[in-house]
Amino acid sequence: MTIEDIAYAVNAAKNEKTIVIPGCWGRPEAKLCPDSQVNWRFCGGFFVVPRTYLFDIETAFRAETMRHLRETNNMSWEVNTLQRLEQHSAIRLPIWWYKADHNASLFRNYPKVANVN
Repeated sequence: MTIEDIAYAVNAAKNEKTIVIPGCWGRPEAKLCPDSQVNWRFCGGFFVVPRTYLFDIETAFRAETMRHLRETNNMSWEVNTLQRLEQHSAIRLPIWWYKADHNASLFRNYPKVANVN
């Protein structure tokens, strides 16, 4: 990854209206992953959250983390928590997913037009 890769995503995200999180797996693969393994629906490490959604995503993330801890007595990866939020959050979060991996595609694949997915 280069500074140009990062600059590309920063520029593309300037007026973002949705929560944007890159991921390795589509929904079908993610649903088949047990929580004892890393769920790569989302890559982790990079995502965009407009200010209007900061409180909502923090609240939902904390609530889901605590629910999961109470039910399973196990801590999980943050990407697994994000995947559960996408499926079950009581707070409707406008999450926009795009295909990427743990390389420059995290930034270079950032689409120029938002599409909640």
